[in-house]
Amino acid sequence: MSKKMIIYNPSTREIVSLPKGSRNLHKGTGIGFGFDPRSSKYKVARVFYQRDDETSMLVCKFEVLTLGTINVWRQTEDPPYPIGKSTPVHVKGAIYWMVFRTSLCPDPPNTLVRFCLTDEKFSLFPCPCNVKPSCLTGLGDELYCGYFFSQPLQLEIWGCSVVGQKPEWTRRCALQIPPDVIKRPVASPLVVFHGKMLLLALKKVYKYDIQACKLEKIPLVVEDFMCYDRENNMYQTYSKKEVMDFHLFNYVESLVSIREF
Repeated sequence: MSKKMIIYNPSTREIVSLPKGSRNLHKGTGIGFGFDPRSSKYKVARVFYQRDDETSMLVCKFEVLTLGTINVWRQTEDPPYPIGKSTPVHVKGAIYWMVFRTSLCPDPPNTLVRFCLTDEKFSLFPCPCNVKPSCLTGLGDELYCGYFFSQPLQLEIWGCSVVGQKPEWTRRCALQIPPDVIKRPVASPLVVFHGKMLLLALKKVYKYDIQACKLEKIPLVVEDFMCYDRENNMYQTYSKKEVMDFHLFNYVESLVSIREF
């Protein structure tokens, strides 16, 4: 809410505040985070928008900060298409973004934008069936695209190994979503893999067993969370009825200190 950026390690509970980036004239900020295998450094990538001097139109810009250096944002080449509206995914030394529509790009192609953390260059990455996905997620060396269809209610997951020259997409699973799971139309669900389970967030969290093709709700939902009331020194049930910002992430535990980078 304060537009501050931090790096947080849940295992060590370390928090590192990042310096303020370039001024952004667009609502919201797209931020990616990943590991550069060549330099063995973690990098933060940030999308921001500024006005073009000649046209006065908003132009998509990009900058990178390497942890453990002098912590200064370095501006890179501009992305080939507008990005930054959705949370990106890091897979095998690169960050993947979905392209979105702007006044400068009213009809963007159905492709992903790939940012390599090693050479800090952009490239285009094809989407399955040449159709823009509803969501992105990653696991290991594989990038996954999710396609959410409202009629009938269905979610398709396509996977692609990012190792190699020619990416080949394969449909991993397709699950039918019961009508009672979704009370109203949603733009896209949040999806992550957890072993052989698929976690699906649609206001509440569900798990889907890929082998058994079974979908069930996880009992622990946001409404059940307990929050610590510092003034009264007690725990209380989370009182908000609506969650404003809710995400699922693949997380690998690490005891490595953030400050060592």
